[in-house]
Parts: sequence; C-alpha cells; structure tokens
Amino acid sequence: MSDSSRSLSALFDELVTLDGSARAAFLAQLEPELADRLRALLTADQAADAAIDAAIAIDAHAAIDSHAEGMRIGPWRVLRELGSGGMGTVLLAEREQADFVQQVAIKLIRGFPSQDGIRRLRQERQILATLDHPNIARLIDGGETEAGQPYLVVEYVRGLTLDAYVREHQPDRDARIQLIERIGAAVQHAHQHLVIHRDLKPANVMIRDDGEIKLLDFGVAKLLDLGADGASSESTRVFTPGYASPEQRAGQPISIASDVFSLGTMLREMLALGLASAPRFDAELSGIIAKACADEPTQRYATVAAFSDDLSRYRRGLPVAAAADTGWYRARKFVGRHRIASAATLAAIVVIAVLIWNLTAALQQARAERASADAARLQTEQSLQRSKSVIEFFAAMFEGVAPEHALGRSLAPADLLARAEKLLRDKPPADPGLHADLSTMLGSLYHSLGDGSNAVRLMQQGLQGQTPNGAEETLEIATRHLILSRALFSVRDQDQAMVHLEQAVALRTPFMRDDPQLQIDSALELATGKQMTRDLAGARVELDKARALVMKFGATPALRLNLEDVESFVCIAESRFAAGADAANAGLALLQQYPELDRTRIIQLERNLARGLSASGRLPEAEAAFARAVSAQEKYVGDSGMRAGSLYSDHAGLLATLGRFRESLGEYRRAADIETQAGGPAPESNPTHLANSCDTLTGMGDYLQALDYCRKAYAIHEALNPPEHPDRMIVESNLARILALTGKAPDALRMLQSLRQRATGLAGPDSFPVALHTVRAVRVALLAGEVDTARALGDEGVGLFESIFPSPHVWRARALRFRALALIADRDLDAADADLQKAHDEAAAGLPAEHPLLAQIDVDQAEVALLRGDDAKARTLIGPALEVLRKCCMPEEIDRKRAEDIAAKAR
Repeated sequence: MSDSSRSLSALFDELVTLDGSARAAFLAQLEPELADRLRALLTADQAADAAIDAAIAIDAHAAIDSHAEGMRIGPWRVLRELGSGGMGTVLLAEREQADFVQQVAIKLIRGFPSQDGIRRLRQERQILATLDHPNIARLIDGGETEAGQPYLVVEYVRGLTLDAYVREHQPDRDARIQLIERIGAAVQHAHQHLVIHRDLKPANVMIRDDGEIKLLDFGVAKLLDLGADGASSESTRVFTPGYASPEQRAGQPISIASDVFSLGTMLREMLALGLASAPRFDAELSGIIAKACADEPTQRYATVAAFSDDLSRYRRGLPVAAAADTGWYRARKFVGRHRIASAATLAAIVVIAVLIWNLTAALQQARAERASADAARLQTEQSLQRSKSVIEFFAAMFEGVAPEHALGRSLAPADLLARAEKLLRDKPPADPGLHADLSTMLGSLYHSLGDGSNAVRLMQQGLQGQTPNGAEETLEIATRHLILSRALFSVRDQDQAMVHLEQAVALRTPFMRDDPQLQIDSALELATGKQMTRDLAGARVELDKARALVMKFGATPALRLNLEDVESFVCIAESRFAAGADAANAGLALLQQYPELDRTRIIQLERNLARGLSASGRLPEAEAAFARAVSAQEKYVGDSGMRAGSLYSDHAGLLATLGRFRESLGEYRRAADIETQAGGPAPESNPTHLANSCDTLTGMGDYLQALDYCRKAYAIHEALNPPEHPDRMIVESNLARILALTGKAPDALRMLQSLRQRATGLAGPDSFPVALHTVRAVRVALLAGEVDTARALGDEGVGLFESIFPSPHVWRARALRFRALALIADRDLDAADADLQKAHDEAAAGLPAEHPLLAQIDVDQAEVALLRGDDAKARTLIGPALEVLRKCCMPEEIDRKRAEDIAAKAR
C-alpha cells in the first residue's frame, strides 16, 4: 500500500513510535504537503490545546467541507458553525417536527475511521446514550454523513464555561468547592454506568444562566480514539495535557482514578482563579487536593463520590479522609464547627475553676441546677409558643369551613388544604422557621392527596433559607428533600427529583452508621428513584440491601410496608409479575394488621396487585383489584393529581385488554384530563395519552383516527427521545402496526424488524419487547404477502412467549393464534387447527366468554373449516363470533371484516 493511500491517522500512529532520526527519515520519503501536516500533528501532540486545535484543524478542514446555513446532516438542518478544533467542527443545527423545534450541537468527529472503527463508534454511542443525569448534556443522536464522516448530536447548552463563570461571578471559596461537588455527582453517575469522561476540564463544563451545570463531551475522548481506530481502553491520545493524569499522558490504561485526578486539578485551578497572588490553602484542603492529584492512581480517592464527600465534609467543618484521624484533630474540628459554643464552654470551665477555688461544692451545685432550670424553662416556653401558633393556625383553617359556613356541601380534603394555604399566604407567621414548617406540612399533605404540583411548590417554600444546625435539624431537612423528590417524581420531573433524593441521602449519610432504620429507609428511597429513572439494576441492588438490613435488624411496620410496596413496584418493572403481585399482597396484609398505618397506601398496593395479576393473565382478579384501588382513590383522595391520572390510565389499559374498547377510551380521556388539571400537558399534546388511545382505537378498527394519534405521539417522542428510548419504541411499534393495516405493510415490516434488532440489543433476545415486536410482525408479514417470513416469525414468537409467561396466559394465546394465521395462509391446516385449539385453551382460562380474542380464534377456526369444505362447522363457529365482534369493533376492523366474509361464504 502506498503512503498516499494510507490515512493520516495511520501514518501518525506509526510515526509517533519512532525516535528522532527514524522520524526524519520517514518524513523525507513522503510527499512534502503530507510531511508538513504530520510535522504539525507531532508538534501539537506535545503542546497544549490551542496547538492541538490548530494542527488538527489542518486535517479537519481537509476532510470536512464548510457547512453552509441550511445544509442537512441526517434529519438536522445546519444553522451555523459554532467552532472547530481537535474534534473537527461543531455546528448549531435544528430539527422541526410538528409543533416542536429542537436545537442541538452537531460534533463532526475528525478523521474517517475504518468500518471496524465505525462499528465501535456506534457501540460507544449506545453506551453514552444511557447516561441520564440532570448535569450531563444528553447525547441525542449520532451517525455518519453521506461522505462517511462520523458525527454526534448532543444537547445544545447556552451559558458560560466553568472558568468564565468563576471569573465573571467571583463566587466565594465554598461556592467554588460546591461547583466541583456538583460536577463530581455527574461524573459519579457516569462511572456507575461504566463510562469514564477522559477529558475533564473547565471548557467541558457549562454553567447556564439559571445556575444549572451541564457537563459536556462525556466519553467523547474515547470516541475520538475509536474514530482513529484505537481498539482498546488503553488508547488515550486524546486529552488535554493540563488536566490529564500521569498515566493518561504516558499512554497507560486509564480508570476512574484518571477522572479523579482531573477533578482535583480543576478544583485547584478554580480556587486560584481570579486571585492576584498564589492561593493559600489550609492543610486540610491541600491534603484533599494532594490526595486527588496523587501521581499513583492507587493513592487517589477510590471514587469521585469519596472525593466529593471529603469536599462536603470540609465545607461543613467535619473531619476529612485526607487528614490524619487523631483525637486532637477531631477535637479541633469540633471546636471549629461550634466556635461560639466552644468558647462559652471554655469560659465556663474557667469560671467553674474559680468557683471551686472560692466556693463550696454545695453552692456550685445549686447555681448549676438553677442555670439548667432557667435554660429548660426558656426552651419549654419557646416550644409552647410554637405549638400554640400551630394550633391557632389550624383552628383558623377549620373555623372557615364549619358546618354553618359550608353551605350544606361536603368538603373534600383538597378544599381544606386550599383554605389552609390561603391562610398561610394572607397571614404568614412572624417566625420564618414556623412558616417553613407549615409550608412543608401542607406540601406533604398535598402529596398524600396525589396533588404533585401544589406539593412541589409548597415543599420548595419549606426548604427556602433552611440551613440545618445539628443532627435533628439536618435529618428534618433531609426528610423535606425526600418528600419534594417524591412530589417531583409524581409530576414526572425525574431529573430534579433525583437531585433532591441524592441530596437527602447525602444529608443522612453521616448519621446512618448507627441507625439501621435510617439505612433501610434511604435504600428504599434510592430503589424507588432508580426504578423511576429506569435504572432497574441499581434499584434491585438498593432493594436487596434494604431487605438484608430488615432481616438482620428488623424494621418498624411502616418500613416493612415501604419494603413490600417498593418490592412490588420493582418486580413488575423487571417483568416478574407474580412476584410483584405477591409483594403487593404482603403490603396489603400489613395494612390490615396495623390500622395505624397510612390508609392511602391501599391505592398504590392494589394498583400494583392489579398490574401484576393482569400481566400474569389473571384478568378477572386484576379487574377486582383495580376496582378496589379506584374506590380507595375516590374515598381518600378524590379525582385529582398525577397519581390519580396514572391509576385511571392503568385501569383503562386493562379495559382494553378485556376488549371493552369504548370504556377504555373514556377512562383514558378521564386520566388525561386529570393530568392536565394537575399541570400536565393537554390531552392532544400528551404522548402517553395519544399512544394509549391509538392502541385502543386500533383494537376497535378505527384505523384513521388511530393513525392520526399515533403519528402525533411519535412526533413528540422523536423530538424528545433517542431511537432506543423504550416509550418511543413502543409508539413506533404501534405506528408500524397501524401503517400495515392502512395499506403500507412492507414499510411497516421493515420498521418492526428494526425494532426487533434494537430491542434485542437493549433488553436481550428473550425479552418481552422483542416478543411483542415479533408477534406483531407476523400479521404485518402476511399483509405484505411474505408467508414464509410470517411462518418463521410465528415460530419465534410462540417460543418467546412460552418462555416468558407460564400457561395459561393471554399472550401465549395471541402468539399461537398469529402463527396459526401464517399456517392457514400456507394451507397447513392441520398444524393451524392444533395451534388454534391451544390458543383457545390458553385464552379461555383467563378471559370472559365474550372476549374479542376468543371470538377471533373462532373466526380462524371457521376459516379452516371452510377451507376443508365443512360449511356447517364454519356456520356454527362464525355466528356467535360475529355477534361479539359487531358489539366491540367497527366494520373496518380486520377480523370483523374477515368474519363477515366467511359468514357470507358459509351460507
């Protein structure tokens, strides 16, 4: 191969391994222009960022044409160039979809990797796309241009880089440390997902105008190495020298410790930024920086979390791991934290010494007792005054809703809370602490009633200006963060919910060692949060930790109830439906055993029980559980709040499964309206409502309306979520099915085959999403005229659902029925008859007698009879089946239409 045909990257890789004389001889054999470009890269390899940017720009501009305004890269339209450097070129682009306009930054990666390099790039992009943290800029998309240039599409962040922010705003020392702590939380999240940043530096941290931090270019250094055909994690050529660890600069394997080093370097720089002279750090802060920036990786902090924890402890005046742990050191830290109290203590010691010298022991004791009594009396008076204020507040609240003022109507709990909030707003207490306490109390009550929006607002008020002083107040503030986190989850603000959840656990951590109950509760809260953010593996770890602690130390009834509630929640998300139902039943048993427990918990437990039973194929039992959940919702809370909307939406899904499509549509609309009233989107802009309604309309046979809803839902998901997002993939599957039913079967089949591949990579080859897309593809293949493909998919779908669900189960019945349709199309009537009989047995065990699925199986059996010339049997089967389908489905519905045709032929 000639030098001119080899890539610049390959030549550079060979050149950097040579010594000086060998390099000169090597360059002398090359064309002058190529040799000059390689010399520039060699110079840049030993210089700082600016030199690297300048040198690589030679190659970048040779490979990347200027991107004029309006040019398209994939679905994105280029607006303008934002800059260029070591990566190549960064462009501002946007995508318009329906009513949404999304702006992004497109990073064109330098160089043109080999096919193997592109494959590894795609694998790494998939890993980076899993990062979901409020302080990490999201990776939205990626691919290759028509010319083969790799690109990444990332969240576009407006604001200042970290160093620019510090120069402009000049935050104090503790605020600068807190910035590094917040960056560290994002880095720790990535490390937990096995992703190392590799290029941490101030330029890769943006501070938005609202103060929110966004960490950029996560893992991009590895992508750049892969793009240059670097095959292993040891490839570390892409880094910023001023912040790279010694092992990274030496080209050795990198690890979590490399990011710790870079964060320590950033901390040192941020603390010095803007100072006229060299910064002066005390021994502890110097020790923290030295430990983070140790030359040997094993001498650094083991994790970024440990580094951040030491910084937090330093700010709060607590002992840090980087300092020698001596009794004198801890005593000194205690005095530092409690300067006034310690000074008073020392003064008291002097006074007592004088008293011992001058007075008798009896007088000493008398004076001490009197001082103690005075302090106790003062504290009692303060507590009584606060209690009196609380009582007066609630008395005023109920005074306004006494029977003579209630105009004969029954007031819901929400009415009382609205009254209380107005009273708090119109006549706020003079004590700011009491105002915060009352706001927190009302917010917590709103959360119990399922009103997430009001709960969030009031809980945020309850946290304003609250600086904990001592263990009791710290734990109280932690509880407020927890309740706010739950409320934020209920209004689907997962990012902020996790911020407050992690803050609550961080506040609790110093007190957990000697309090197993606090450890259990914190683990359960983390398990719930991780499940809500789709981190099922993390949720299971926390849940198992909590159960082990309960087994070892025991737990209060309330904590045991929480354990079963979270267990049922996580099990269902893991597709362990029977285990989820068992855990929900265990929680309900605890509620029955302990009447003092919160009765509103019945709602969630019955709902979890219903979901577990429904997924297990026990539909009549599931319907009864949903009825109990809805009854408890109406009794204890009323029709308000996101949780009520979510409950009714789940109930609507069961109604659709039972074939009661019109009832299902009404319940879905009820759920969407409630969510809108609670601050959610309007039904027409709610992707969940649109997708659910599409599914039900498809079952009814209203294909045009279903297509409209599904397209709207998909447009919203396409604008907000990457292709691998589970909710987006389900909507895409629904869209493929409805496209096939409206005459676009070949396109639909390609969509479903793509979905099967993506779901296999995300959830595994034996997962429910793969099984769902496979079974749906059977009928789509038949509509496309591909009978052989349909038979193969039918075999695969039956095998998948038989491995996922125990017999009997409605999904096993559906898989058998779709395979039978393929067998009928292939005129393998005996095999089709056998599948249909099995399908009937599976379905009849869990469905009511007039369910549409049973009627559809009868239609299929009638078609087999007709093909065999047995018109009498066909007529016997088709009559009752057609009656059921006419009640539930429109004339255009595919199986009703088949039934009408078969009935006409069998006369």
